[in-house]
This record gives sequence, structure tokens and C-alpha cells, in this order.
Amino acid sequence: MKSHIILNSNIPFLGVKYSPCHTKFLVASTTSKIYSYDNNNNVNNNNNNNVNNKTLLCTVTEPEGSIYDFAWYPYTKPSLKESYIFLSTGSGLPIHLWDANNGILKASYCGINKNTEEHMSAISLSFNTHGNHIYAGYNREILIFDANCPSTILERRPTCKTRKSKHGQRGLLSTIAFSPDFSGMYAVGSYNGSVCLYEENSGDLLLDLKLIEEEQFNNSSFLNDTTNDESNKFHQHNGGITHLAWSPNGHLLLAGKRKDDTINVYDIRGTGNGKILYKLKRPVNNNQRIYFDIDPSGKYVFSGSTDHSIYIYSLETGKLVYNNTQTSDDHRVNDVINGFSLNKGIPTSVSNNNNNNITFSSGSSALVTTGSRETQFTDDDEEEKKKYTLCEIQF
Repeated sequence: MKSHIILNSNIPFLGVKYSPCHTKFLVASTTSKIYSYDNNNNVNNNNNNNVNNKTLLCTVTEPEGSIYDFAWYPYTKPSLKESYIFLSTGSGLPIHLWDANNGILKASYCGINKNTEEHMSAISLSFNTHGNHIYAGYNREILIFDANCPSTILERRPTCKTRKSKHGQRGLLSTIAFSPDFSGMYAVGSYNGSVCLYEENSGDLLLDLKLIEEEQFNNSSFLNDTTNDESNKFHQHNGGITHLAWSPNGHLLLAGKRKDDTINVYDIRGTGNGKILYKLKRPVNNNQRIYFDIDPSGKYVFSGSTDHSIYIYSLETGKLVYNNTQTSDDHRVNDVINGFSLNKGIPTSVSNNNNNNITFSSGSSALVTTGSRETQFTDDDEEEKKKYTLCEIQF
């Protein structure tokens, strides 16, 4: 593996996301800025905004507060410039819709508390699979907006009646992910550690994966995984959900947590009924959102970690196939890897021989961001102040 730095910063990054067509990408930072880049390998190297063949198109700056979440429109197309739009939400802010080409604000969507009529900031957001509705997560509630009609709340969907209710999904709804198979199912994660599946049209609760997980562990002290490790015990997994991702065929749902060293892989197929298929280890010792991404074949998951390394697991076996903590690769970084986005415009394949050596298809690459809010700098250490990076890894 090789890497090159696209951007250095003395401010931690929050994550990076390729557009669905993988011709542009977004990078968020803790300074309430989102950078939009063109992923063009044939741009003019004399352009001052060009860094390692990536062109900075614009920088969006939210007026106040920190960024909670950001998401691309699901149908970006190189032939349709207007399709390059994205959503953002943050502390004290409405949901904003931005033009990724020039940073112009296109629309705003305001969540309103139905009891106090005060503004609410969305914790998480996502376009639905068809791209015509915006789903936003709040405290025990999902609000649905019409993407074409700013600030119009189409529907309120409470996930739990009251804070003390024993039924439903409680807490701040931290992440939303729609199944890519157009089944009309979406997953919602909460900072209370729960993951629930809902039906898009009706909003009905389909599965509470936390309850299924509890039942599964009550029937067996350990998962039937490849490690049979003591750390697989159920009581170890109580962190809030920070990231959800579906396999391309919609059969598997992966959930990552804060202050928790595992990614839970849920089997959503009829025979799996939401049970945990694997638990994949990657160190996460803080409250950050640590992203992971699944390759287009659905066979491998790539994840960042708080131990400055990349982990690659097989979703067919649940086994670790690569961990660069044991290598001398020149892309090793010296901080938390919190953002990871595969360039799926180029097929990524991994082969693993009997000697546990892996190879990647030619041209495979990914974008990585680093950053930890807990890192402290000294006033006389100028080099350390530029330690956070956005870089491209070539496999």
C-alpha cells in the first residue's frame, strides 16, 4: 500500500465521503467546515487549488456550532452538474442543502418541537433510497421532510412515547441508513446502544436488534465466531451507535459503536432474523464516530480505528485479513483514523493466500481522515500542529 497527503490541518477532521458516482468527495472538520473536492486525476497541475490531483471546488462554513452529520444526494451523475448536492446538520443549526460545485446554500429544513415550537437540531440525516425525502434523527423522533419543499415536515415518527417508556427506541437517534435493495427498510441507531429496523412507508418497527442481541446472548455466553474470545461477552457491548452500513445486497447490516471495540454484523435475511453473525474487532476507545466502508462485492469491510491502523475483515468468514499495525507500510499515520471511504468507481478485490498474504486489484484506493479532539499540542511544536491529514491510500 502507498499513500499521499491531500490536505494537512492543525484541526481534527470528522470524516470523508465519496459521492455515489465517486467523482467528488466531501471532507468535514471540527471547525464547522466541509470541503468539496473533485476526484479528477487529469486536472491541470498548475491550478493552485490542486493538491495531488484533487481539486478543491469550494469550502462550506456553517455559521456556528459543530457538524453532527453530512450526506450526499444518492443519484449524483457526472453528466448532471446539478445533482452534486449534499446535506449537513450541526449544533444549533437547521438541516442545510448545499451545492457541492460552488458551496451555495440551496435550501434549509427546520425541525420544530411540536410542544414548545422551538427549533431542534437534527443529530443524523439521510436521503431515502429514492432521493425525494429527507429523514432526520432527533431525540426519540424521526422527522421526514420533502426534499423539494424546504421546511415542510411531511411526517413525525416518534420511536418512543416517553423517556421512561420501556417500549420503543429511546435516546438521541445518531445514525440512519436505508437498505440499498429498495425493500423500503431503513435502520436507525441510537446513542443508547439500540439498532432498530423500520418500514419506510408506514414507519412500523420491524426488528429491534438490541432485543434480539440480548436474547441471543442469554441463550449462549459466547457467539459462535472464529475467535471465541472472552471479550465477546454480551455485557461488553453497551456503547452508543455511531455508524451503520448495509452490504450491497441488503443481507447484512453493520453497526459500529463508540467506546466499543467491535463492529456487529447482523444477518437481516429471513433465516438470520436479525441475529449477530460476526463481531469484528477494531479498537475504539473514545466517543468519536469511526467510519467503516464495505467493498462493492459485499465481501470485505474496511475500518479505521483509534490505534492508528486500518482493519480489513472478510464478511464471508468473519476473519481478519489485514491489519497494518503489523506492517511497515508508508501510509501509517500517527493519529486516530476516523474517516474511511472506498473509491468504488474502481473495482476493489482482495485475494488471500494460504500464507495470509493479501493482494488488491490494480487501481484500488480509499480516502482516509485522521483526528482526535482529545489530542493536546504544545505551543512550541509547530510540526505536531499540522499532524491531522486527509490522504488517499492506493492498495
